[in-house]
Amino acid sequence: MIEDSLTLILIVVMDLKLATYFTAFDVERVLRDVMTRNKISSLLKEMNITKIYLENYRDGYLLSTDEMSKVKHLFEKEFEVAGGVAIGTWGEGWGEKRSLGFNVICISDDKNKELVGKVMSQQATIFDEIIIDDFWSNWCYSDHDVELFNERFGFSLTKERLIESIRKGDAMISSLWAVYSTELLLDVSKKYVVDVSRRVNPRVKITLKLPEWREDFYHRGLFLNKLKEMFDSIYVGTESREGTGRYGSFFIANFVKALVGDKLLGVWFDQGNGFNWSIPTAVKSYLEQALLSLLSLTREVTLFHAGSLLGYYNELTAELKSKLKGVIDLRNKLKGNLSGIKVPVTQPIYSNSSDRYIEDYLGMIGIPLLPSNNFNEGDYVLITDKWIRQGDIFDLVRKKVSLILTSSATEVIAKGGYIDGLELVDDVIHVKAFIKGDKFYSMDHRRQIGFPVGPIVDYKGKEEILLYATDGNRSYPVLHKIAYDNSIVYLLSLTKYTPYLVEYYPEIVRQTMRDIVYDYLGFTLESDMPLFNVCLIPYDKRVIVLNMNDYDIEIKFRIRDNLANVKTDNQLNKVRVPKGNFIDIQLKRE
Repeated sequence: MIEDSLTLILIVVMDLKLATYFTAFDVERVLRDVMTRNKISSLLKEMNITKIYLENYRDGYLLSTDEMSKVKHLFEKEFEVAGGVAIGTWGEGWGEKRSLGFNVICISDDKNKELVGKVMSQQATIFDEIIIDDFWSNWCYSDHDVELFNERFGFSLTKERLIESIRKGDAMISSLWAVYSTELLLDVSKKYVVDVSRRVNPRVKITLKLPEWREDFYHRGLFLNKLKEMFDSIYVGTESREGTGRYGSFFIANFVKALVGDKLLGVWFDQGNGFNWSIPTAVKSYLEQALLSLLSLTREVTLFHAGSLLGYYNELTAELKSKLKGVIDLRNKLKGNLSGIKVPVTQPIYSNSSDRYIEDYLGMIGIPLLPSNNFNEGDYVLITDKWIRQGDIFDLVRKKVSLILTSSATEVIAKGGYIDGLELVDDVIHVKAFIKGDKFYSMDHRRQIGFPVGPIVDYKGKEEILLYATDGNRSYPVLHKIAYDNSIVYLLSLTKYTPYLVEYYPEIVRQTMRDIVYDYLGFTLESDMPLFNVCLIPYDKRVIVLNMNDYDIEIKFRIRDNLANVKTDNQLNKVRVPKGNFIDIQLKRE
């Protein structure tokens, strides 16, 4: 435990600017329908939205410069107005495409490049600020892309062989495809987005909006170390819709911030349903995305899109309106530093990692995470299988940090012989209960009995077993704490099956993992009831506990006794957190 662990990354709370985005179809609608325009304007004022983005192109539909000039004039007296483009979307008359339930352009296609330049130059004649919606990446494995890839790297792969190699996670092919996608996107972005725009308007500032699928950024060319130098600012989508770990809305903003720094301008989220685009997301999901997006403390938050705000007004928008002030008030109180278990910030080459989005699910069981590449002696660092392939674990050991290895990372380490005396016993086993001390823990009320865990490893060195599991015949260690050189290494056999981790394992599993957080930060959550779908967001002087369940929970907030410089005004032996709500725990330094 580092006494200064609460001072990891300085957060400066800036004045928040709420914005919304008009798609090309929204723009067309407000141009022809005065009543709709007046309704939207009134709604935006009620919600204290002060900035709007006006899009000229989407899905093959391009508005003229006259139309865009007119709509800009209609709004600019009451709102800050900027331009928008969805240049990654395909429509009739464009070049080669890929269909993924929606149509996107192949950016290697010459006709597409020409039309992208046309869209950008038209917007740049009208606006001094333009944001690019998040379809802008290399989606395609077209015949032309395969030809260019083979020429670039000296291969003679067929399209089928290339796709199969990437699907199987071939290290060399996956790495080189990420390089190809990056070079292609950088080249097309410079020539047909940035340069074209600045030729007609040298003052124009261009923002690249990133999608929410961070694990595939590099594979599709979104290598932020390079892109942050090309674009004036960066936005990121914080959508965590149905079927995802909602903590990802908070994590991705901090992940991108760690990569691009002050160039992160804002976040945005929408009202879409993760399973069916024709219906809106649930109110609960929408509000949770809003809260976690606002707590990321970016300068702007954009609600996408203006037409849906009005269309779903009686359900989602009304609920958001009622909650916005309270969340913004909380946001304005957050000062100082964000803290958590550190997560190395790299962009994974492998899109099929076993630890895809594992951070989102750890965050859902009350484990706070902090994306960072600044590691000091005593830090606790989460190690995933995707990072092992691109990082140097022994460098972290030399820095005397404590390592927390996911199940997949533990398996890679055991199979690769990274740690002397560590052997893989089994990839996965099914157990009936967990054991801590002399107590057995299971969850079998109206459920099938049994839990998958793995890998099972054996370590022939100094270790402490923090948790066992049993199949009824013998016991297996599933959470090791080993001493390795100058570091402490935690080996987890509990993160491979995230639905079990988040909900189906007995609470002792999640609590034993949260106790590692306590060892590092000096505080954690406990409960007499299963504690999942709960986020712990610690800033320097405030800790936010968010309950994303549809029922109230009771928690205990445990603080290290010898952490003399931290105390609380709250009575925290047992605190109720209302369903779909949060509590704000104040910490004081002396």
